[in-house]
Amino acid sequence: MIRIFIPAYRDPSSTEYQILAHNVTTELNRGYKLMYPLTFQRIIIISFWQVPSKIFLPGSVGVTTQLIFINQTVVPNITDTEQSLKTAISKANVFLDVIPSSIQAGEYSYTNNKLACCGRCK
Repeated sequence: MIRIFIPAYRDPSSTEYQILAHNVTTELNRGYKLMYPLTFQRIIIISFWQVPSKIFLPGSVGVTTQLIFINQTVVPNITDTEQSLKTAISKANVFLDVIPSSIQAGEYSYTNNKLACCGRCK
């Protein structure tokens, strides 16, 4: 997201984190419910992180989320999920200050109650 990263975004108990998480959650939930009305349930914020200045604007905020669908059999493929969000931002269905080309999706799974990457995330 195009906004200045502050250290409080690393702390889920901080007011700043909670406000940003609420705003991002609200927007992404609305967007994905429009795109997948029968199968999408909600998103979960996993973390906010500072985007390296070599990638995008210095100090921008990266966000890692998990999409929750009604069950595993209805989860759209990664490409569709990623493209849907890019389109929603471009069409102003999701009001987040995000550079669409910066959106990346990957597969995640839970092991021992911890989030683990399955090799396709960055």
